[in-house]
Amino acid sequence: MVMENSTKVVPVTLVNVLGAALHEHVTFKILNPSDLFEIGQTSGAIRTTGVRFDREDKDNYQLVVEVNTRFR
Repeated sequence: MVMENSTKVVPVTLVNVLGAALHEHVTFKILNPSDLFEIGQTSGAIRTTGVRFDREDKDNYQLVVEVNTRFR
């Protein structure tokens, strides 16, 4: 949950990968980017960017995340 009108950068969630092999390199990307959210490319941590949320404009958001894996 994110407070309306807040400009504070806060963590929202952490995307996890089940079944990844040991030493497997995993990268994350938001496929429907927004100026409101960003994701750590290697951590999967989704956080706000400090842009104000306006509930009257939009009251919920759905993010589509792509995960790529490759062995190192």
